[in-house]
Amino acid sequence: MVGPTVIWQTRPGRRHNVELDYITDRVTAALPGRPEVVFDDARFERVADAAVVVVSCGDPDTAARAAAYLEGFPPGSRIAVIHLSGETPGLPVPFYARADLVLRNYYEPRFDDDPTVLCLPLGYNRGFWDRPSPVPVPPAVGFADRTQLWAFVGQLKSDRPKMVRQLAKIDAPSFVHLTSGWMSDDQLPIEEVHAVYERTVLVPCPFGWRSLDSFRVVEALEAGALPVVVDPDRYFEHVFPGHPFVVGRSWRDARRRVESMRRSGELADRWGRCAVWYPAFWADLHATLRERFAAVFGG
Repeated sequence: MVGPTVIWQTRPGRRHNVELDYITDRVTAALPGRPEVVFDDARFERVADAAVVVVSCGDPDTAARAAAYLEGFPPGSRIAVIHLSGETPGLPVPFYARADLVLRNYYEPRFDDDPTVLCLPLGYNRGFWDRPSPVPVPPAVGFADRTQLWAFVGQLKSDRPKMVRQLAKIDAPSFVHLTSGWMSDDQLPIEEVHAVYERTVLVPCPFGWRSLDSFRVVEALEAGALPVVVDPDRYFEHVFPGHPFVVGRSWRDARRRVESMRRSGELADRWGRCAVWYPAFWADLHATLRERFAAVFGG
């Protein structure tokens, strides 16, 4: 059975298609039939009667272009939109009006009552996995065999210096690799990030650019590590309902919680809960995606 056409409206190059593997492995894998995949490179030209449009949009001009593009689809077209890079709160999204279904990164409460909009986890970087599957596999390395308590890979910005200082007070093996910027020459290759997380119990996940979310959260979960977050507004409850993350009011509080959990033995139990919860979370989400896609495209 031929499925809908997946049209990538992102600029060419690895820097702009960082979620290609994640969208292919986890999201469009739930489509009915076998989809055709087209890279239109943000030209906004290719159309189809049944289409999943992957659009990277973080500014009003691109949002307006996307809206005009979708209005040019044939009457009666069935359209699902996957909105990437919508990290700016309150960004105008006029192109949602033409879609039968919108899947977006970054939770915003303004879409809570919109039945056509579904929030997805941000995902993982291209190349993170070498064995893709629509549902995560159980951790390859168990709790007792993880040689590091915590690891951080990334830029030292925002509240991150405080985070590193607090966690460094814990008397336990750790790993820190600092970079000068996003996609910088001094970043750790993504397959090495995966290897680091697989031998780590905890991954602190600080604030991203404009949101609490970052690729780090799902990458930690995919490698079997337990995220540690500062989440006073319970943001992650909306993205990962029922999650077992370690949640602090501040990084100092998060560090104290980790220390307490180590002393009591709760940390091993929490890690084990997360290892069971995450594949189940994705199994439920995959079923939801199959149902929502079938409602738009049939099958």
